[in-house]
Amino acid sequence: MMTIAPVSTLTILLLLLLLITAVGSAYLYWRKARKLDAILVLCAALPLFVMLLQVRIEQVAVTSRLLDSRQPLPSMSDLRLDLQASNELVLQGDGLFASQWQDLPAKKLLWQRDTMPAGEILHLQFPQQLAYGRLFQLRVDRPQNKGSWRVQLLAANQQILAEQKSTETSVTLSWLPPVAERLVLQARVLDQADRVIDQGPIPLEIVQIPPLQVQGRFAAASFDLQALNTLLVQSDAVLAWQTQLGKGINRKENARQTMDKPALYVQDAAYFEQLPVAARSQLLEQIGSGATLLILGANAQQPAIWSSALGLRLRKAEATELATSQGLTLTSTDWTPMPVTDTAWRSVQEQASGRSVMAQRDWQQGKIVWLAVSNWHQAMISEPQKVKQWWQTILDASGVNSAQEWQLELDNLGQTISLVGQRTGLCGRGLEYRMMTLTSENETRPVHLQMQPVGYRAEAHCVAWWPVSAGWHRWQTSEDKLGAKDKVQAQGSLYVFANKDWPTWQRYLKQVATEQYAHRLPESVEKRRSHVVIWPLVLLSMFAFLCLWWREQRT
Repeated sequence: MMTIAPVSTLTILLLLLLLITAVGSAYLYWRKARKLDAILVLCAALPLFVMLLQVRIEQVAVTSRLLDSRQPLPSMSDLRLDLQASNELVLQGDGLFASQWQDLPAKKLLWQRDTMPAGEILHLQFPQQLAYGRLFQLRVDRPQNKGSWRVQLLAANQQILAEQKSTETSVTLSWLPPVAERLVLQARVLDQADRVIDQGPIPLEIVQIPPLQVQGRFAAASFDLQALNTLLVQSDAVLAWQTQLGKGINRKENARQTMDKPALYVQDAAYFEQLPVAARSQLLEQIGSGATLLILGANAQQPAIWSSALGLRLRKAEATELATSQGLTLTSTDWTPMPVTDTAWRSVQEQASGRSVMAQRDWQQGKIVWLAVSNWHQAMISEPQKVKQWWQTILDASGVNSAQEWQLELDNLGQTISLVGQRTGLCGRGLEYRMMTLTSENETRPVHLQMQPVGYRAEAHCVAWWPVSAGWHRWQTSEDKLGAKDKVQAQGSLYVFANKDWPTWQRYLKQVATEQYAHRLPESVEKRRSHVVIWPLVLLSMFAFLCLWWREQRT
């Protein structure tokens, strides 16, 4: 089978010009009874047509495999064998999950979208693990929204913990867990007529993490500092707070426990500007070892110091109001970072207003952050939760986290949930012990898996297994299968959803995974195509022109 590549407007004009010239010349030769010359003109023009059209030759034999994802699927091994012997896949329904597509060879996809079941699809986003003291947020996207709708977060006894209404295509609700525990909540999505669109489990594990160690140094007291101090105390942070009240007069708040290595240093700009050069160098050395320095820029006065010490260029600006995505109204500082791209500093913008609220840069192993807003204390009385949410986004963007030797994350090939019978992977970095043991509340025998390096994740070791039951699964990495307590390095929990949970969300995941599979096809299909070889066409055209020229000379 032959195909033609897309052509540009210029190419179309050249083709038309070539067509008119070739046909006109052949016609004139034919009228003069010079039929051989007319044929030579066409033989010379035809190869040029083929080269301009970029005609490709494709395999003639095309075999299709029909897959109806609405029906029970065949075994993946049988489906893989069928596809290896086929050229294209005709798909009906929503498609397959990402873990299923990954096991199949890339083929040309003919997706009959009109066969997808009617009904709504939902997309849920939420963390399965949360640090105690952090706000839990559940986001639900509803692309087919028409009118008002709402999302409810329910406890196990069906008590409503949080509820949020909207007329937009997405809803985000928040809830503050009261204690550190592992639980399975429920979420319910209702339309304008209070009909349930879908309902399903929301697994959440609230873990107690070591408290954040914060050292604060300030040249002057302010209501903003008092509000920030209150927020940090409520989050159970360990504070060493010192504020200058006058010349030689300081107010100190000693840490409640020994502070070995603070993870966060908070200073107002005036305090940093007053530091002696030696003390400033010592501070930056501590930051370089892996901590974060947060500068409150409201009382900055000496821009030259920031340029010379940190490479931060400031400009004078009029203080104006600034809206945040949490619904707060803050005030920009008098000195704000300049929007430059040739330095190590990066600007962080507020999504609601599109204006810069902070600038940050890496400092060896640590970070330095300049906060260019103030007056958050005004909202502490009326909207304390919004202020807490906003400050949590600031700390998250600053890279302030509790130190941990290892990292472990879900490896489901872009799929955000684990399902019974579907491939589920876990990948870890920094793990010394790589024997993973998985236990389930619904299974009696543990599963032991040896973590192996993989090529698509640098410096990571991964395992994959196919869970046979829904619910919470505990995992731990140890030196051997015995799992002695003194030889366990890391442990955690993972929730596996049942196949009947959240059908609208599963439909969304299938459609997204199928779209991603379709984008794998162009490369594989291209391998089955080959361009027409050019040099014989060039020789044919040149030979026809030479013959025509020779005959003209004889005439």
